Amino acid sequence: MKLRLFLGLSLIALTRFASAQTFSGTGGSIITLSDTSRFNINVSGLSPASVDYTFGLESVTININHSRARDIDCFLAAPDGTLIMLTTDNGGTSGSNFTNTIFRNDAATSITSGSAPFTGTYRPEGTLYNVNNGQNGTAPGSYV
Repeated sequence: MKLRLFLGLSLIALTRFASAQTFSGTGGSIITLSDTSRFNINVSGLSPASVDYTFGLESVTININHSRARDIDCFLAAPDGTLIMLTTDNGGTSGSNFTNTIFRNDAATSITSGSAPFTGTYRPEGTLYNVNNGQNGTAPGSYV
């Protein structure tokens, strides 16, 4: 059975030219087999408030303990509804867990080429920079 996990964010925003801002959160209890879990991370105090290619998202780190990593579909949802695929159906037949798994567009290895347990830096299935589109990084979002 497939699990869908949405990291509903107001945005994790990092800057490339100044000191980085990191936002983190924990959510939920157990990811069930039958429903979609959402974990919202509240972001505030961004300066500037809008995100673009000068000031915007650079990376996302996840930690998920699950006996079958291939059953995890993990997306990042931005305030404007932009949905970024981080990982879906990866991990082989017996691999488990995502431990300090970092997603960056400039990573050498795609998550689709990796194997569970996933630890380290991977290129996501989608493009993280798609959230750097001038939207307000602290606005509440609508999540699908």
